[in-house]
Amino acid sequence: MQRLLIEGGGQTVSAFISAGHVDFLHYCIAPVLIGSGRLAIALPAIQTMQQALRLDPMIVPLGTDLLYVCSLPRHGGR
Repeated sequence: MQRLLIEGGGQTVSAFISAGHVDFLHYCIAPVLIGSGRLAIALPAIQTMQQALRLDPMIVPLGTDLLYVCSLPRHGGR
């Protein structure tokens, strides 16, 4: 299998990212404040900035929204 689309909530997406199974992440940011709610992505805490998962984004304007298409480094799990 070469491609797999994973759609889900924060727990599903976070599990795949933590396991190192995500090559590309697509997410939209809209200029809308809706208050608190569930986390979009919940990853284990890091101790230093060197441990941060660095993204390589391509940003696509969609009206007033922004679509981020991010390449994730292969990190073999966090």
